Amino acid sequence: MDWQKWFFPKNTIIVENRGYFDFLLMLAGIKAENNFVTHIKNNTVYEVIEELDLTDGKDEDILKDEIIQLT
Repeated sequence: MDWQKWFFPKNTIIVENRGYFDFLLMLAGIKAENNFVTHIKNNTVYEVIEELDLTDGKDEDILKDEIIQLT
């Protein structure tokens, strides 16, 4: 499938599981100014831009909330 032909309206939130982590799909979303919620693969190389605070007593299964840049 050619992910570059996919269209996502601006500000769409894309939820991806690490099993479906696809850089071409993510690139199409970035160009469309989308946001992502995802589990990334352990070997993904990235830089942390900002680590966000987690709400105490809520969503205890969330380990980190980070804004990252793929490198």
